[in-house]
Order: sequence, then C-alpha cells, then structure tokens
Amino acid sequence: MAGVASLDEMDSDGTDGHPSPQAVLTKARDLCKSIGTKEAYGQAVQQRGLEAVEAEIIAAIADICHLIASANESQVRAQAVGWFGPLLSLPRHRDGTIEQKAIDAGVLPALVEQLSGCEKVQNVAALALGRLAIHHAGSVVDAGAVPPLVQLVSSHDDNVREAAIGVLCIITTESSTHRDAVLADGVLQPLLKAMREGSVIRVPHLSGRLLWNLLSGSKKSPLPVPLAELAPFLPVLVGLITAPEQDDRVLKWAHGAL
Repeated sequence: MAGVASLDEMDSDGTDGHPSPQAVLTKARDLCKSIGTKEAYGQAVQQRGLEAVEAEIIAAIADICHLIASANESQVRAQAVGWFGPLLSLPRHRDGTIEQKAIDAGVLPALVEQLSGCEKVQNVAALALGRLAIHHAGSVVDAGAVPPLVQLVSSHDDNVREAAIGVLCIITTESSTHRDAVLADGVLQPLLKAMREGSVIRVPHLSGRLLWNLLSGSKKSPLPVPLAELAPFLPVLVGLITAPEQDDRVLKWAHGAL
C-alpha cells in the first residue's frame, strides 16, 4: 500500500549518514515545543549557553534542508518546509544572527526551490523568505528568489499572493537596486491584476505598499520602466481610495502611491 510505503520510508534510517525523514521532523517539532516560549528559551540559554542553543536550531534547519532536497514524497517536503518558520522564530533576539547561520546552512536554495511547489508549500516558503529578508534582503535576492516571487504575484491563491507580495515589499524597501531587479522581472502587470482581483484585504494593502516602494525609489534613481506602464494603476488606486468603508491600511498606501 502506498500509505504504508510512505510511512516505512519516513521511519527508516537514512542510508547517507543523515537521519530519517521522521527523525528530522520529530526533532524540529520537539525543539520548537521545548524552547518555543520566551521563558523556556531563556532558561535553555541560561543552562546551556546561547551558542549551544543556536547550534541545535541550526542543526535542525540543516537536516530539513537536506530532507527537502532528498525526499521523494511531496507531503514530506511540505511538512519539512513548514518547520522553517517556527525554527527561525525560536531565538528571542532579533539581530539577524540566527538567520545568517541558517543561510550559511543552505536554507535559501531550499526555500527558493519550493516556490515552484504546490500552493501550500509556496505559501510557507514565501513566509520563511520574508522573515529572512528582514535582515538579509540582499542574500534573498542573490539566491534567485525574485523571479519566482514575481510569478507568485499572479497566483490564484490569495494567501500565496499575499506572502509573495509581502516578501517583495521587504526586498524593495529603500533599495533602488532591488527595486530595479523586481521591475526587470515584470512585476507591474501581475501586481496590477492582484490589486484589481485580491479578495482578502491584505492583498490590496500590500500591493499598494509594494507600488509605493517601487515609485519612491525613483527619488534616488530614475525608474527603469516608462511612466506609461504605470498609468493603468491610476484608476485602480482611485477605486481603492473611494471604496466605501475602505481599510485604513489600503487607504494609506494607495494615497502614498498616488
């Protein structure tokens, strides 16, 4: 039976010196459970030292990276990708150090590859990339994340759209170089479509913010696209602003883009 075979595959020991899929997933789950609160994390650091705790987190992330690259079962890969976010959230200090260690462990190629997976995996991969991009936007861009993220702006799943646009917002904040890379990959047309069709409030909200980021960069350097390509956004922005009982976040970024 396929289900039995899948379970057998997950429970079996790795033949390449790596732990089995089930062992990897269980380790990630147990680690998040044991030090997932501020109090538990602080106690672990006090008892074992920050370096030891971070090393355990990075070891779990490295095992997941290998599992994603080697697993034949799409369900196993989806479960593995889902643990990146919780593991990256474990540290209680937000200076980007643990994220850099995760990048050094190979997390970026693993996540970028999953942007081409099923919608559920695309969503969690994009969310994890967004967390990494806060302190390491350049590394995310250099890993080749921009082209697949731009493609996901056209996704029929609003959760995927929202996650992809959110990462692009972070990447393009105060960076004309990253702005130009996003524009060069053709973000304007899918972004326009998302602003028109998004059925959850955060899609037009984040779309307006991304458009504002793309336009505000022109104060430092010229836009690499003709202004005529931005004309179709005008009626959409006006429509968002004049819509009855519009969300304040949508109004803020739509006004800013205008």
